[in-house]
Amino acid sequence: MIIESGSMKMHISEHGGYVTKITLGDYDIIKPGVMEAKTHGGIAPLFPYANRIRKGSYSFMGKNYNFPLNREGNSIHGFAKDQDWEIIQRENDLAVLSTTLDNDGFPFNLECMLTFKVKETGYSIRAKFTGHADVTPLAPGFHPYFRTGPDWKVHFSSMPKKVMKSDRYFPSGSYMEYYRNVRPRKVGTFDDCFMVEGPVSIEGEKYKYDMETTGVKFIMLYNGEYAENSYVAVEPMSSAIDSFNSGEGLVVLKKGEVFETGFSVNASKI
Repeated sequence: MIIESGSMKMHISEHGGYVTKITLGDYDIIKPGVMEAKTHGGIAPLFPYANRIRKGSYSFMGKNYNFPLNREGNSIHGFAKDQDWEIIQRENDLAVLSTTLDNDGFPFNLECMLTFKVKETGYSIRAKFTGHADVTPLAPGFHPYFRTGPDWKVHFSSMPKKVMKSDRYFPSGSYMEYYRNVRPRKVGTFDDCFMVEGPVSIEGEKYKYDMETTGVKFIMLYNGEYAENSYVAVEPMSSAIDSFNSGEGLVVLKKGEVFETGFSVNASKI
């Protein structure tokens, strides 16, 4: 389905609650999505957890749980992007989708609602979670790819703290103050997580994207293989990588409690 306002259009798939395309006029302002690999383009909802869980296993309230593993031997980006969502409201510039997250690896009957809205120069995506189990672990995020061209700049409104790693993927538990302005590396690419506060802006070849977030404590920055030297993924996350094990930023909902998170983007010509 398509929602639109003026020259802004957002294409949304009911399979995965997945944004496959956003255009401003005839210009794609995000990388077009790939249904077979939803985190390689578009904007995927990363629920009930963003990024990785080490070896796909975690312990919660004295019980052990396991998620399916990827080829590297971990679990990544949750499973909400792989199931069908129900449309519960649709207007010209707004859509609301709903689903329930519940399986063997996550038996918590978590109600999820996604609200997509566009305006003439921007868009927003908001998630609302309602717990129905006695307690529910939650660490959601999103995976937007911004069209920038090869020469981009990400500006943090406050000094970010880079999450230090114990290995290629997982945090060590320590942080290092980083730069407020981040540009492509001369050698290598980013696949790094930052603890942040306040808005973030992404400046590209044609547009500047001003991002404001709700319920977000971390940003994942990625311009590796799937960014194709033309995009950068700036991924808002409520919690740290592997927070189901570390507890770093983990949201724990009691029955009936609600957690909301999301982001909005305003695009302006440079």
